[in-house]
Amino acid sequence: MGLLTTEFFVNNLNTNETNASGGSATARYISEIVTLEDGLDAEDLRVLVTGYKPSVADFEVYVKLLNEADSNTIDSRPYIQLSKTSLTTIHSKDEDKNDFIELEYNLPSSVLTGSGGELQYTDSSSGVTYTGYKFFKIKIVLKTSNTAKAPRLKNYRAIAIQT
Repeated sequence: MGLLTTEFFVNNLNTNETNASGGSATARYISEIVTLEDGLDAEDLRVLVTGYKPSVADFEVYVKLLNEADSNTIDSRPYIQLSKTSLTTIHSKDEDKNDFIELEYNLPSSVLTGSGGELQYTDSSSGVTYTGYKFFKIKIVLKTSNTAKAPRLKNYRAIAIQT
């Protein structure tokens, strides 16, 4: 006779996930810092997430962005929650843990305030406004209201876009 037990460390919280560090989610993936090649600074971002997302679960995607001229560190920047552009009703079949789906996330229009729709942010300490970014870091939060139906992240792709 044998017994196999499994425990998933995932909750349904996302409080304070936009802070520079911390947050209430127990399941999250945080990437290394990505540095774009010289001359390839970007003004927009698209993230594609492939994973198992049962009906009671979700993925939330956040990003930190830093302009090359900004003297702050990327770790001091807050996260921006990306907007899901895929239909919110799309989910995997609950009974098929290998039913991976692809979801798309983009920068929200609230940060695309440049004259051509580019990313802009203002440093709160200096008041300087920066357009575009050279460095970014992604955080993917996994959430579920039923730990027996936990989401699984298979892969993600980030596309830095020049406008």
